Amino acid sequence: MTAYVVDERESHVPGIAIVALVGELDLTNAHELAERLGISSRPEVLVVNLSGVTFVDSAALHQLFLLVRDRGRGRVAYVLEPTSPIAATIRIVGLERVATVEATLDDALRGLVPAAAT
Repeated sequence: MTAYVVDERESHVPGIAIVALVGELDLTNAHELAERLGISSRPEVLVVNLSGVTFVDSAALHQLFLLVRDRGRGRVAYVLEPTSPIAATIRIVGLERVATVEATLDDALRGLVPAAAT
């Protein structure tokens, strides 16, 4: 199993949870990743920082797409620095066509609707 870390960050915006992922995301941990992100159980709007991810395969990408499908486009956003090791992969698969994908946390937070407001 490859290693990754899920780091929940403090959010100063009520109703928005921020999670940073670090490491490799692949078939060996994609199911666990889905469980840890709480695809259908987290009530908050979710911002996932992918800038610390060094590798991602199709199984993990599938979970990132499912997260958006299950929560809705306006209730999940991804942060991905343009120089990130997986930035080209994310562009190729077109994650930005179904989800908010921004270079900074501040940009990702803009336009999201906090859970308390829905």
